Amino acid sequence: MLSTQLNESFIDILSANSIFKGIERSVIGKITAYAGAHIEIFEKNEYIMRAGDFPSEFGIVLSGGVTAVGYGADGRESIYAVLRTGDHFADILVASENKESPVSLFSERHNTKIIMIPFRGITKPNREIFEYQSLIIRNFFNVISMKYWELMKKIDYMSVFPIKRRTALYLSDESEKESNKCEDGYFAVKFDREGMASYLNADRSALSRVLSEMKKEGLISFNKNKFKIENKKGLDVISGKINI
Repeated sequence: MLSTQLNESFIDILSANSIFKGIERSVIGKITAYAGAHIEIFEKNEYIMRAGDFPSEFGIVLSGGVTAVGYGADGRESIYAVLRTGDHFADILVASENKESPVSLFSERHNTKIIMIPFRGITKPNREIFEYQSLIIRNFFNVISMKYWELMKKIDYMSVFPIKRRTALYLSDESEKESNKCEDGYFAVKFDREGMASYLNADRSALSRVLSEMKKEGLISFNKNKFKIENKKGLDVISGKINI
């Protein structure tokens, strides 16, 4: 555990996070200090939260990475999310109160730093920062609604068969996100092959086979987790976005 003092780079990360949208940089440190926020450091593969926990704090990744993993009734592991610097987690759980986590979260990298912020601390009325607290609560509502739609999107993927169509739909959607776009015309997804297979509920070898097939067909090109759509119309036909 570290000091609650935030350096300038950490302030930059928090000010760019949607929960602190519209909050002046100069008061972010005051808000987190008042809330009783603290920074924790995790080693690679160390658990941050376990399924069944009842968190009272939400977290924002300051460095490193976090993976959220759930398990089906048959014990099969499924990746729900991969979190990078600036991403947050457990916001829905702490806002709901007394809800157990359906997923486990663990650090992907050595020296992963996370600021943990008590929800009650950040929403407890305080005269000095009251105007900012009301904005944070509104931001929470927006964040929760966005996560709802993201969950609906994942459910949509699960209903799509075969795997080739599901993969084409996922890549088409990811290519349209501004945050994923790279300068060289490629876009980056958060997952490696194993993670993508888990997210799409597909066998890794089957996914690799489908990606290679789409590459040979001139639909996509890729290098690790970076992809480029070479034939958008063709990909959207396979995904079902365009009917012919």
